[in-house]
Amino acid sequence: MVMSSPGTLLVLSGVSCSNVFITVAMKIRLAVKLGFYFSVVVLFLGSCTGEQQGGGQQATGEDSYVSLTFPSGSTVFELGQDVEVSLAFDSTKTFTSFELYVDSSRVHESARPEGSHVVKTGGLTVGTHTITCRVKSGDECVDIDNLSLILLSDVTPVKGSYEILGVIPHDTRAYTQGLIVEGGQMYEGTGMRGESTLRRVDMRSGEVLQEIGIPEEHFGEGVTIVNDKIIQLTWQSNIGFVYDKKTFRKLKEFGYPTEGWGLTFDGRNLLLSDGSEQLMFLDTATYRIIKRVQVYDNSGPISKINELEYVDGFVYANIYTTDFIVKIDPATGKVVERWDMPGLLGDADRDQRTDVLNGIAYDGGSKHFYITGKYWPKMFEMILK
Repeated sequence: MVMSSPGTLLVLSGVSCSNVFITVAMKIRLAVKLGFYFSVVVLFLGSCTGEQQGGGQQATGEDSYVSLTFPSGSTVFELGQDVEVSLAFDSTKTFTSFELYVDSSRVHESARPEGSHVVKTGGLTVGTHTITCRVKSGDECVDIDNLSLILLSDVTPVKGSYEILGVIPHDTRAYTQGLIVEGGQMYEGTGMRGESTLRRVDMRSGEVLQEIGIPEEHFGEGVTIVNDKIIQLTWQSNIGFVYDKKTFRKLKEFGYPTEGWGLTFDGRNLLLSDGSEQLMFLDTATYRIIKRVQVYDNSGPISKINELEYVDGFVYANIYTTDFIVKIDPATGKVVERWDMPGLLGDADRDQRTDVLNGIAYDGGSKHFYITGKYWPKMFEMILK
């Protein structure tokens, strides 16, 4: 990315959490990200069924009806684990029913107080979720209480290997941000303000065959192809460009509310990374975000997700400032495999400008990957095993 230098079910039961350690840094990142997920839940739960918008309010102090807690004392669990939730009701207050939600899905409703429930998490995705209890008096929602639930992946990523099949020259002026192969043609998006380009590159010689610059106020980012169009992101401008694939003529611009890092196409939607642990799914007609998936392994969130490539149902991603590539299940957010590539570019090929590993392209015909980096003099044709 940027310069490296500067079906859920509730049943009665009691379950304790496994002992999971999370670093302070991870907790901070999760707290920041929780803001988005909580806001979505609040929007959905702003009113009870059949009542006017704005009827649901979270009571405080003497007005509080219910309080949610995890008996285990932890907010971190493994995906698929049964998670016990305690509900403490104020016995001096009367109400007609309460509802329990996981995110925006109602999973339980009852007319009488109940002390605990178990959330079956097998049908959820990894990452942060919100458990909400809504207390009703008649049709009026009189109290809401929330808990954040963090689910780690139940899969330990496999450590993959790779075999280098060939080395191709790469333009050392290219601060590589996006890389894609289609129909025997390679396309590359480069970054840096005043230097950002979209290119067509010869897959054997590395020669730049076609090139267009973008306005110097923009920092070019990831690229992908959708039918006869090339889509290119920018870093902090919140603007994407749509080009004719053959002529590189700019057809339109579109906006998005995040930073732009990596971009790929799964055959239906665009998948965008913004440097966090999220993958965002964008509609190809409106370019609006329609879904977000958090990316986790069995230890925690995988942030700094950068350049993306969609291959056979999985997303391959560079992790910015590192020498490894991860394979992500976009349906669940689980990291299922990882390739470490320290020393891929030897010291003899580096100078003061050489930057980090970035750039993944896949040739569906040969089933080979093409891997490079920012200002690298080489691109590697390889098999990821």
